[in-house]
Amino acid sequence: LPVTVKARDEIQVFFTPMDAAPENYEAPEFFNNYENPKVIHPEEEFKILGFGKCYNYYAFFVEINGETGVITFWTGD
Repeated sequence: LPVTVKARDEIQVFFTPMDAAPENYEAPEFFNNYENPKVIHPEEEFKILGFGKCYNYYAFFVEINGETGVITFWTGD
């Protein structure tokens, strides 16, 4: 890492701004954070700087348009 990726489709994520990667990606503030939704648009590039297990899924520490933070996805029932 880091790895630069380009979105193929529109991706709706939960975004928690942070300056550095968290020690624990399962922290409750990352899980379904409805207060910080973000949409990654098709063809938009972003960098994956780190990742970790978030319950039965993964969370990613990323840089999107110069802003760093953790993204998670809606995990459903």
